[in-house]
Amino acid sequence: MSEPTIIEQDNKSTIAIAKNPVHHQRIKHIDVKLNHMRQYLEKNELKLQCCPTEDMVADILTKPLPPIQHQRFTKMMGYVSVSELRKNSTNSKSEN
Repeated sequence: MSEPTIIEQDNKSTIAIAKNPVHHQRIKHIDVKLNHMRQYLEKNELKLQCCPTEDMVADILTKPLPPIQHQRFTKMMGYVSVSELRKNSTNSKSEN
């Protein structure tokens, strides 16, 4: 790969802990995973990037969202509603 894989994260503390090799007492239970991630960061194979919570599309898979945010993330993922598919199907049939 010519470019590092980008992982978007909405928690700035997580990014700081991953980038800073100083031992943190409160996170010693995740040291193995963290060290593995640091290796990829050091090799520039992985890049952590801050993403505001309101733009975190992955939230649609992990938590309940208000309807407007759910619809926005659904469209960002490329999904469409069944009613929209039916409407498009009806329009294409009438054109033929």
